[in-house]
Formats: sequence, structure tokens, C-alpha cells
Amino acid sequence: KHCNICKSCVPRFDHHCGWINNCVGLHNMRTFLGFLLANGVVCLYGVILSTAAVAGSMKRRGFFNVYIYDTQLQYRVPLYTRPARLAEWVLVYYPIPVAVGMFMAVAGLLMLAFFLYQAYMISEGRTTYETYKRNQLYKRLRAAAAAQQQQQQGGPVIDGSSSSMG
Repeated sequence: KHCNICKSCVPRFDHHCGWINNCVGLHNMRTFLGFLLANGVVCLYGVILSTAAVAGSMKRRGFFNVYIYDTQLQYRVPLYTRPARLAEWVLVYYPIPVAVGMFMAVAGLLMLAFFLYQAYMISEGRTTYETYKRNQLYKRLRAAAAAQQQQQQGGPVIDGSSSSMG
């Protein structure tokens, strides 16, 4: 398949990836999967690192010795036993590490999803491009069948472009 972006022919073309600014196909699929996996691991490491940084700082500040008064129980309880208060406290004192950790978690989940999708496509023996083209064909065939059924029932054809296919 000829890639319109790279202006080159790629055997077993899968897709053009903007992240690596290259086409993914037969000769570099393994490298692309490694890229996705490595980025997923780096994102996981970022989540662990930001969590460890926040927890270490909380320990140094004496967070685990902070108590709040619980009006329902009528006595003091450790702050870390109240999830809503804990989240509020962490977001107020550590907004940047929390934001970085959340971003890394979302990015890591996306990497995992892309990796699993590519692995699924490989197991099916298909490429992303083939799947895209097949879905386009199915959509056109369904539209043509609906238009043909509409004509047989004597009603107006809703989509004029699909009536030229029948």
C-alpha cells in the first residue's frame, strides 16, 4: 500500500503513526509494539514515582500524625482514615505531582489499549488499514441495502448517493 503521508510504499501497511512519524507495516511492527510497551512501562513508572514522592513528603511532614475531630463519632480520628479529607489534603498540598500521576495513569492506559488492539489485530491476521476499509465497505453495503429496501417498499430514497450503487 502506498502511504499518502510518507509518499512511500509499505508492505503489509497497517497505519501511519504520528507519534513516530512513520508508517507501521511488515518490517517495523515488532518495533512499534515495543515502542507501545516501553511507553506504557514508563507511564507506570511515572505513576509509581509520583505516588512515592507524595507519600514520602507526607511522611516527612508528619501527615500520619494529623488527627481530625469526627462529629458523628465524637472523638479524634487519623486524617488518613477519611478518604474525602485525604483527597482534599493531598490535592491542596501536592497539585502538581497528583496531576502528573493522573496524566501518566491515563497515558499508560491508552498505551495498554493501543498495544492490546494491535496484538488483537495481529492475532486476527489483519491490519488496521484492512479493518478500516472493510468497515467502510460494510457501511456502503448497508446503505445500499437500505436504499434498495426503501425503493421496493415504494418510499422515497433518503440517501441519493447510495441509490447509484444499486
